[in-house]
Amino acid sequence: MGELKGFVVLMLLTAVLFAASNTLVKSSLPVVCKHDKNAPSPKAIIIHYNTLIIRHLEDPCFVKTIEVLYSKDKVTRTLLTTKPMAKVAPDVTVTLPKPPYTLTVIYADMANNTGRLSWTITAEPYTTHYLVTMVATGGSAVVQINPPPNKPLLPQPYADPSFQASVMTLLAIAAFIYGAIRFFTSGRSS
Repeated sequence: MGELKGFVVLMLLTAVLFAASNTLVKSSLPVVCKHDKNAPSPKAIIIHYNTLIIRHLEDPCFVKTIEVLYSKDKVTRTLLTTKPMAKVAPDVTVTLPKPPYTLTVIYADMANNTGRLSWTITAEPYTTHYLVTMVATGGSAVVQINPPPNKPLLPQPYADPSFQASVMTLLAIAAFIYGAIRFFTSGRSS
């Protein structure tokens, strides 16, 4: 009789452990939500100089894909494709190409709800304002731009401070030589 009780207790323990492990496995797998109508929601999408950062993209039905594309010269290329399969995707960082280009961020959840954002990013060689940071949260965006400099921007090769110092030194030497020549020649003719 004792063996029968032991066998019954062992079977009950096995059934309880099986049910518990089955529940754990089911809870760790992504669930396809049929009633979810919303795309994943990013806490922030940031463009900082030449880096794109997507922070805290979350969805109750698991974030399935994140894709970053850019179009330049009528050619579209993929910068990043990732499949996080998590309720909160880890932060994504992508290095961006040199402007001008159109940047597109596409993200989707397990219920195939898709979010899509696009920006056209341009850089003029003599522009007085340029983008430093853009943070998009929900339906609004905070854009930080540098104010115009005190003097117009120079083309890139001439904007180097050491180059400018060299030019100023050469101009000072030329002015000194010109002044010395004028001084010594003006004394002789009188």
